[in-house]
Amino acid sequence: MADFDIIEYGYNIADETINFGTRSLADGDNLYEASTLATLKCSLSNEGKSCPHLNAVVKNGFIHFNVDGSMKIFKDKACSSVVFNACFDAVVDTFCLSSDGSYLFICLRNGMVHLVHCNNDYEFITSTSLTEDKNKSNISEIVSFQYPFMLVSGTKLAILNFKNDTIIFDGNKNLKKVVSVDNMFLGLDFEGNLFGICAVTLVIFPLYNSTLYKDFLICGSNNQRQIIAVTEDESQNFFIQLISYPEFSKIFSLKISTEVHLITPECINDEILYISKISHDNSVNELRFHIVYETEPEQRLLRLLRKHKYEEAEKFAIFFHLDLAIINKARAQAIIDKSVCESDDINVLINLLNMIDDDEFKLQCCLDVESFCSKFDDVRRILNYGCSLTPKKQNKLIVEELQKSITRLMFRFDTFTALNWETDYMMRSWLQFSGSDLIEELTAFLRNHHIEEAKIVYSRLDELTEEHVADVLCVLNNMSFSVYQPFLPIFIPVTLSILPSTLPLFVKWTYSKVLHLEKRSKLDFPNNAIKFTENILGLMKVGDATDISFQRQCMLHRDNLGELSLLLSALKSLKTLKYDFRITIPLSDYLSGPVDVIRNLLNVQLCPEDFDVLLKDFLFKFMLENHLDPNEIFFNEINIKTTSDSLRPLSNKYKVVDDILEDVCREFETGKRTVEETFSICHKIAASLSLDYDDIYVKLCEKTGDYNLIFKIARRIYDQESSSKNLCLMAILLIKYIGIYKIQLSDDSFLESEGLILSDTNCIVDNDDFCHGLQLAEKIVARVVFKAQLEDVSACVEVVNWDQLFAEIKQLPIMVENLCKEGQHFMSFKVVSQLQNSLMHIPNIDTNILIFLNDVLKKQCLPKLLPSILSNSVIDSDLLYNLLLSCNCNDGVQFIMNSLRLYKRHPRKFQCIAQTGLRFWEYQNLSCGKSEIMKSLIALKWWKKFEKKQFDYDSFFKVQSDERFELLINSDCLDTKLVEEYSVDYNVCLKLSYKYFLKRTFLNWKPDYEIKSKTSNGRYLVMKNNEDALLEKCQEIIKLIDKHEVLTIIIDVWSCVNRYYYEVFITMFNIIAEIDPKQDNNMKLSMLFFLRDYQRVSKPSEAETESWYTTFPESRSLDTLSEFRLPFSPCLFTRQIWSIIRPEINLKTYKLWFNAIEIVAPYLNKNDICTYVVHDVVASGILSKDVSEKWVLYPKHEDLFSEIDECILHISDLERTTSVVYHLLTHTPNGADQVNAATLCYKYAVQYKNLNEGKSDVEKAFIKVEKKYFNSCVMHILHMHQLAETKYVNLVAQPNDLIFALYLDERILKKSESIDLYCPGILFCVFVFAALKVVLDINETTEAIASLFGLDINKIRHTLLENWLLECPSTSFDFDSSIIYTQNSSCESDNLIRAAYICCTGNIQFWRTYLLKIGLNSEPEVQKSVGYKARALKVFAMISDVETITNLIELSYDEFMNFIDKLTLVYNLEYLGIDLDVEALDRYSKKELLNRLAQRAGNLLTIKTMASICMTYKIYNLKYWEFIINTSIKFSMFVELKSYVNFLKKVEYRYKKFYINAWQKLIENSFTSINNIQENQIHQVLVDNFLTIQCCPVVYCLNFDSVFRKCMNTGKIEFAAVLLQYVDGERRDKFVKEIRNSNKDFGTSLSNLAQNGLWGIPHVRAILVEVND
Repeated sequence: MADFDIIEYGYNIADETINFGTRSLADGDNLYEASTLATLKCSLSNEGKSCPHLNAVVKNGFIHFNVDGSMKIFKDKACSSVVFNACFDAVVDTFCLSSDGSYLFICLRNGMVHLVHCNNDYEFITSTSLTEDKNKSNISEIVSFQYPFMLVSGTKLAILNFKNDTIIFDGNKNLKKVVSVDNMFLGLDFEGNLFGICAVTLVIFPLYNSTLYKDFLICGSNNQRQIIAVTEDESQNFFIQLISYPEFSKIFSLKISTEVHLITPECINDEILYISKISHDNSVNELRFHIVYETEPEQRLLRLLRKHKYEEAEKFAIFFHLDLAIINKARAQAIIDKSVCESDDINVLINLLNMIDDDEFKLQCCLDVESFCSKFDDVRRILNYGCSLTPKKQNKLIVEELQKSITRLMFRFDTFTALNWETDYMMRSWLQFSGSDLIEELTAFLRNHHIEEAKIVYSRLDELTEEHVADVLCVLNNMSFSVYQPFLPIFIPVTLSILPSTLPLFVKWTYSKVLHLEKRSKLDFPNNAIKFTENILGLMKVGDATDISFQRQCMLHRDNLGELSLLLSALKSLKTLKYDFRITIPLSDYLSGPVDVIRNLLNVQLCPEDFDVLLKDFLFKFMLENHLDPNEIFFNEINIKTTSDSLRPLSNKYKVVDDILEDVCREFETGKRTVEETFSICHKIAASLSLDYDDIYVKLCEKTGDYNLIFKIARRIYDQESSSKNLCLMAILLIKYIGIYKIQLSDDSFLESEGLILSDTNCIVDNDDFCHGLQLAEKIVARVVFKAQLEDVSACVEVVNWDQLFAEIKQLPIMVENLCKEGQHFMSFKVVSQLQNSLMHIPNIDTNILIFLNDVLKKQCLPKLLPSILSNSVIDSDLLYNLLLSCNCNDGVQFIMNSLRLYKRHPRKFQCIAQTGLRFWEYQNLSCGKSEIMKSLIALKWWKKFEKKQFDYDSFFKVQSDERFELLINSDCLDTKLVEEYSVDYNVCLKLSYKYFLKRTFLNWKPDYEIKSKTSNGRYLVMKNNEDALLEKCQEIIKLIDKHEVLTIIIDVWSCVNRYYYEVFITMFNIIAEIDPKQDNNMKLSMLFFLRDYQRVSKPSEAETESWYTTFPESRSLDTLSEFRLPFSPCLFTRQIWSIIRPEINLKTYKLWFNAIEIVAPYLNKNDICTYVVHDVVASGILSKDVSEKWVLYPKHEDLFSEIDECILHISDLERTTSVVYHLLTHTPNGADQVNAATLCYKYAVQYKNLNEGKSDVEKAFIKVEKKYFNSCVMHILHMHQLAETKYVNLVAQPNDLIFALYLDERILKKSESIDLYCPGILFCVFVFAALKVVLDINETTEAIASLFGLDINKIRHTLLENWLLECPSTSFDFDSSIIYTQNSSCESDNLIRAAYICCTGNIQFWRTYLLKIGLNSEPEVQKSVGYKARALKVFAMISDVETITNLIELSYDEFMNFIDKLTLVYNLEYLGIDLDVEALDRYSKKELLNRLAQRAGNLLTIKTMASICMTYKIYNLKYWEFIINTSIKFSMFVELKSYVNFLKKVEYRYKKFYINAWQKLIENSFTSINNIQENQIHQVLVDNFLTIQCCPVVYCLNFDSVFRKCMNTGKIEFAAVLLQYVDGERRDKFVKEIRNSNKDFGTSLSNLAQNGLWGIPHVRAILVEVND
């Protein structure tokens, strides 16, 4: 069946009016019109249909439609051709297409279903009949479907829910059409009303709208929906309307004149298509296909773009001369709208964006597309592109915000790639990370112990607040130190550089961690705490210590810094206490204050010896360090309310002790203190008041009366061998408290009880302690007897109440027996005899007691005491005799006889016993045995005389008399009387005996001397005899001999006398003078006396040794005296005297030889002696010993030069003196000794010059010495301060130039790399000179030089200061300096640093007042330039703290520094020709000012001024900063450039080309001087440079080829390897290959870099392994 089979198409839109009549135009915001695309007409045989059944839909650009039983498909929406035409034998009830349009499903009204394959020439795949009755359809109508709901219409309306398999029914609502939309349905009834149908409840509700609908369609997606409807107005006019949903607002309305059928569009961007039914005679005989389109070209172009017809759109745009950028944007947007963008898409997108001028659109595209990239490389490329854009219209805020967003995103992406090098992460991870909170990421990494990742994140944080830092510290508190320690080198420096205000947080955290270590790690504390604190101090550093913000925070929080310093000092003190004294004190207690610390230490329980050491080595030093008075502290500790002055008298001290002991006794008796605690208090009182410990203990015993305490103290005093006084007192106390108290129990109960109860005190005493007390009392009494005075012993007896002991006197033998067993024989005798003597004085004493005591004494004590007396090495004969008298006569005789037999070979004891026996015999009038004793005494007569000679006992008695006589003479045992006595005894010629006796007296004389050691390892001789005794003895003999015979004897023995025995020669000279007065021997005697008083210093010479052995051939060695005495030789009285005395004369002995000058005057004088001494010092080599090229800083021979000076004073000839000292100077090595020699030489040269005024040769010699003197002194000053460099050494003769050159030293400009927490007060010293102070002090150096040359150093400094505050420092100063000053780019800042360094010495308050007066004074007579004032105020700020500034200026620190900045700007502007003051500058337009400066930017000052304006007034305009930075690079202003890029970190200018270029130049410049650095400094320089690289925000955008090459050339392969993480692709492979070709093992060095704060080391290792694989 074929209906409307005539098809016409290909109409020209321009001929619409001609072909079809008046055009249909639409109203609305845009002008729309409709045109005809094609027509369908019935054939002649079939004139038309009254109501043809139509269905039409657009799919894949094809228009599918059916008219009754025919099915046709147009090739495109222009209806240019028909690709499918089929006729069926039944009406096509409906049809549908698969989602991709490949299959067409056709349903006929007769139940037939056809499936057509559209991609295979529309082949019919299958045809099926669903009913037997071809005239009736059983298919219920599926009105609408949208998962999970399906609306079915039949006899009832039903909704099927496929999700939960439920069905809801309702009555038939007579709906004409139903469509699904957003979980509901829209229904149209036959009356034209629109209803909404709930898909869940099937509730139908009207959608109130004034429009009546004939038909409608829903098109679009969830984001945008529109309704295409056929409507009817009140005049029954019909319209095709486009309505927005759900607003139901009209977009346009097109009036139509015929009935139409809407064609379902494919998408919302398609044009509206409809079919109009052309009727004739109530039948439709023509169908026309219309399209509605915009009449404006721009709108039509947009329509093409929405349909992605870019080629047609481009042609259309060209044809209508439209902007092609719209097409490029549409293409770009299409790429962005893709769910996944591949690399090709990104390439196309970037090319498209390059052709677009809309910055906002381009930036938005970059932000939108990065989330849909399939590769990370594509993300980096598109973000890099967005960051590199330079918006042309910066005044648009939205563009600026987009630029910031993309810059932050790029920085975040760099952080992400640095973190995720290990694993191939999905894009989803990046999307999550890009929107995450980095602080949360950081804390998560830390909690999971991912320290390397935490380091990376923290070093690249976008923002940082004090709350963030506090959060991180809280996380670290829950981790062990070993885990988070690698994080600290990044955490602390980065935080302080970004946020200096967190300094107090770190100080408090450090304090808390130290307390935590004390609590958890007591075994290692405080060593671990000291290490931790020092580590934190080392990490408290910033890249630029002069950063104003950091300076300000250090000044504001210097109290916190002081606490940290105090903490470290306290920890070191705790370490000393713990390891030196075994004392542990909590840190909190130690920090509570010095008084509390002292109190705690005084209460520590220590033994007395250790407590003394604690007092001496710690406590006293601690008190003095804290400015405390030890006396006051000690007395306050013992609660004495009196001043230290009144406590110094000894009487007051004892009064204090009495008061204290009263309290101590009270506490002891009440049990509040133990015995040991009581002892400790006593010891501390004695130590504090410098009293004897035992005195305090005795007083304590007297006050307490406690036996147990007395016993313990008595034992302690006895063991320590205290004084006799204290021993007596303790013996008295022991006996007193044993005897006075009445024993309340009987004797039987005493034996059975466990202890004694003393009645007065009720103190229980242990039986053993009681017995031990008795024994101890006996021992003390015994020691007292030997040590104490008689009155002390008597006192012991007087205090005893003997009446209490009468009943127990019978127990005395037992006590005596026990004492004897213990060796106390005399003690037992003394106790019994003393008791006996005491009882004798008691009236009416029982005689039985005395008899009993006498029996005990004679029968028990004496028999045991007498043998013990003889057994001693020395026998007390009086005691022995008295004891014998106490014995019975027979007992005494028997004891004497037995003792003589027993000690017959002990002469001394034998004689003592014999003599005592004779006394006893005489006392007893005995005769028997007396003759035997007399014989023994005669035999011992001569033995006893010579007992000290210790002759052999048997040999002495067996020899003949002459032999014994010779033995006695040679042993110097005889005198004239003994010789006579011996001669008489043995009948020998007396004259011959005298002559022989005189001769042997000369030869046998021996010096009695002692050799002692000196502290300096030397020895000296001490003579104990002299010639007097010899002379006297000889004179006594001479009286008995003829004088001529005496001279003969002297001549015979002269050559045989020892040459070192001066006393024999003196004796002989004296005897000769008496016998023959004509002989003059005075000179020889004087020399002998001199030699006797002189001690030799040299060793005997060879000639002296040979002469000795010639004279005494039997000697085996020289006489011992040769070490100390010179030989008495005739050479001493000739010119050969120097051969003897030359080795003897030195600095120690030369004065002694002055005494010999008068004796040998022609051959000896002072000039020769002193000249020889100095030359001898030089010749000895002592000055040149250990000579090195280095300058010795401290004198080794200071005393030597002092002695030389004293020696030279004795030279009377000044010319000779000067010559001698100059000789000394020329041989003195470099160093302090040379200075001393030069000083000595200069002193005598001045005297010699003054004595010879006007002599040219003397003047020349003096100039030579003077130059040497000043050069040596200046050299020493320079070396002392480590400034002896060539440039300064060359100026030693020019003091003014040297001082100026020293103040130009580059080390003054060196910034301190760490915070010097121990340097109080002056901020400038903290950050600029802290490190410098340790090494050198130029101020002290210049002061020393000025003092040497008599220069006014204050005047010089004042001149330097004024010059350095000038705009253009002069090239020379008025104190004749010839140094030329060269100004460079950093000249002004260098000058200010030098000026501040000068002001840091002397009276700093003077300099502050002076600088402030210059900077703020506006008086005309002292008016300075603006620049001069600004520089003066800068120096003032550098040497002042916050408190000083606020007090002197009445401005806050911030206000004052801002004022200085503006004042500096005013000066710079004035120099550039712009005259403003500070107030005018604040009002002036900064934009205009910057533009004016930019026009004259041909010098460094202009660029610096522009940057200062921007930084002072917080101007971040991209145009200005790009100009400033590019120009700075051009002028190589790298110092300023670094501050500029750091300032711009706060602004989102990262990844701008100029910013990246700035960092590139900065880093390359930091490596330019690497070849000129010393080898030992290269490593640290590279570490610093790589830390800078690591902190670079655009590190992944830099080129590291030159840096890599520098590292490789210097052999630092590990640093070159670190760069691998910052490069990729071919460059990385190239670097790795070169590193491996180096064949160097750098694994250990690479690991060590992580300890220096470098991160990414694991990444580098992975790269090396990966490339190798």
